[in-house]
Amino acid sequence: MGIPTVVDAVTLATDLLDGKTQDIKDKIEPHGAAMMVTPREIDLIISRGARLLGMGINVALNPSLSIEDFDELT
Repeated sequence: MGIPTVVDAVTLATDLLDGKTQDIKDKIEPHGAAMMVTPREIDLIISRGARLLGMGINVALNPSLSIEDFDELT
């Protein structure tokens, strides 16, 4: 399991500009160097994602406990 924390710059630009992928790729990666982009709020995404995955695993392995019980334990 994992939470995506980066996105390819070409994919981001294509989605934002509704353009053709190859045209945008030629402009963003002129020398063949791929760029990866991470959001500013990466710390918050990591924190919330870790909590979400942890709670999901705990609930799956301990169905008799409630989310409130897990909150008290952590």
